[in-house]
Amino acid sequence: MLTVVNYIDSIKANLEKHSDLLVANLKNIITYNYFSEIDLLDFTAFIEPTNFEISIRMFSMDREANEVF
Repeated sequence: MLTVVNYIDSIKANLEKHSDLLVANLKNIITYNYFSEIDLLDFTAFIEPTNFEISIRMFSMDREANEVF
């Protein structure tokens, strides 16, 4: 039976298993050439509980935290 504790443990186990790959990909992303107005990259993780999916979104911002595309 799926419980909140089992669900959290499953997420933790999968994050631990893939954390090296995630860190390597994030380090690679920051080496890309970005628009000169971008001063900050922010990464936010979203967890979709219905299909056990985690997605990471990147936001680019200027110094005043305004989003830059």
